[in-house]
Amino acid sequence: MRASYYSTMLSELPLAEAAAEVVKAGYTDLAINCDGIPSKFAPHMTAETPVDECRRLAGTVREAGLGIPAVSSNFYFFAKDDAERLRGLDYVTRMLDRVKVMDVDYVHLCSSKPYPGKSEDEMFDIFIETWREILRQAEARGISVGLESCAPHMYPQTARYEQLIEELAPQKLYVNFDPSHFVAIGEDPAKAVERLADSIRHVHIKDAKGRFPNFSFPPLGEGEVDFPALISALSKIGYDGAMTIEYEANYFGWKLSPMEVLDSSRKFLRDLGI
Repeated sequence: MRASYYSTMLSELPLAEAAAEVVKAGYTDLAINCDGIPSKFAPHMTAETPVDECRRLAGTVREAGLGIPAVSSNFYFFAKDDAERLRGLDYVTRMLDRVKVMDVDYVHLCSSKPYPGKSEDEMFDIFIETWREILRQAEARGISVGLESCAPHMYPQTARYEQLIEELAPQKLYVNFDPSHFVAIGEDPAKAVERLADSIRHVHIKDAKGRFPNFSFPPLGEGEVDFPALISALSKIGYDGAMTIEYEANYFGWKLSPMEVLDSSRKFLRDLGI
């Protein structure tokens, strides 16, 4: 397993400077934030970034000695209406063109909330239709796509992942595994690893405390994720990919600086043997 950092917390730095700090802290990989959702973290590139600039930026990361295990291209497809869904599809399609020239082969997306007035069950067919198109576009470019269903969004349960994977077959839907969301809905992340073993492509390292809707994502080690059990479960299934630090505690009142997060998170991974 490789120590990786998500570029969100370094969003105020140009990507080349962010990469240099990540190397200095002892990481081997940098996952790049290219989200199309509102956030206090400005993405390092978007679907509006010129294709050649995306290629150049990816080159600066590799020149620093880092791998790029993943690109996020999150968009709240279903938050408003079908027009928003189509805008999301357009955003992701344009990002896939950029990811291809970056020579990255994996993108992850979130599921978002259903349309206003709709239930998760009522959204299922629309969700599947949308993801069939996303996977078709990605496969044509040689890119794999993973789903991260956040606790407040649709389909965060292990059983729902299994249902979606089965429904989308023979197209391959991967899981962008984040243990914090399983804890926040009352599931054991280690057991989820066992059930989703064949589909886990990328892992976020983030802690959680409480249950949705009364939950938080505290700094690593201050929540309820059993990280030794998680690492053991991932080792048993043969996962040898990136373990990407995703820090969101600032949304819940913690105020560590980006550099403090960078260094303390690397120590946390080292203590886990990564």
